[in-house]
Amino acid sequence: MDGTDIGISAPTIVGVDWRIDYAIRSKNIGKINAPMFYVSLKVNDRGLLRYITMTATSEELQDLLSKVKDAVKQVDRVIVSSVV
Repeated sequence: MDGTDIGISAPTIVGVDWRIDYAIRSKNIGKINAPMFYVSLKVNDRGLLRYITMTATSEELQDLLSKVKDAVKQVDRVIVSSVV
C-alpha cells in the first residue's frame, strides 16, 4: 500500500430539501408564533445515500450559515497559502 490510499472520507452533500412551517403553539412550550425550518440533507456516505434531518429557527439557520461561510474562508486561506 502506498500513501495515496490513505485519507479522510467525509460524507458529501448531494441534495437539500427544506420547508418552513409557522409554529403557533407547542404542547411543551406554549405560544410560539415563529417560523420553524425543516431541513433534510441527502448525503453520499461512501456510496450509500442517507438523509440527515434537522429543525431550526431562523436564528439557528443564520448562525449555521455564518459558520459555514467562516469554514469556507478558512479553507480558501489554506489553499492560497499552500499554492504560494
